[in-house]
Amino acid sequence: MLSDGVAVHEGDPIIELHLWNEHLPKMPAARASIGWGSRLAHGFRSSLRELCAWLDARPDYDDAAAVYANMGLGGAKRTEQLVRWMCGPLGLEPVNDGHRPTFGQHLHRLGDNILGLMLVTATNPVAARADMLMRHRARVAISRSELRRRYGGAGGNER
Repeated sequence: MLSDGVAVHEGDPIIELHLWNEHLPKMPAARASIGWGSRLAHGFRSSLRELCAWLDARPDYDDAAAVYANMGLGGAKRTEQLVRWMCGPLGLEPVNDGHRPTFGQHLHRLGDNILGLMLVTATNPVAARADMLMRHRARVAISRSELRRRYGGAGGNER
């Protein structure tokens, strides 16, 4: 159940987002700055506006009630805080469905983290850190109605 009352049940169609490292702004050598964070947030908002317009132009996606992402943000202790700081302002909220990953899913996450570290090393080496191998996954979602409210056409109020 999302905060706006939209229920998503197992087996319901959803739109799954994938973050492309090579599309993120390059982190400066001095590490993350307010300017870099602002460019990152602007890029996310712009992408969500484009996604909203793209989905609205394709009626074959009308049955998907939510947009979902499985993000590797940080270590397990810090992920909840990062979801609030980074995803909350975009309208993405944590998915709390009680899912407990299996051993195989933990191994898959490690593989995802290895791949992620390799991609970051290739595209933005300043941002690459060994602790990326231990990234916890944050499952976040936004309902289609909230996506439209925030990012849709003339009615969208995100800037």
